[in-house]
Amino acid sequence: MTIEKIRKRKEEILRLAELHGVKSVKIFGSVAKGLSTKGSDV
Repeated sequence: MTIEKIRKRKEEILRLAELHGVKSVKIFGSVAKGLSTKGSDV
């Protein structure tokens, strides 16, 4: 998943995180750096 797709779904991601008791959501690695590819694991 690209950072652009994550940004578009930010509210949904945060809502689901809160529903499951998650206090903080972080994006890291190639996605955060904008270097993700189809082979990336996120």
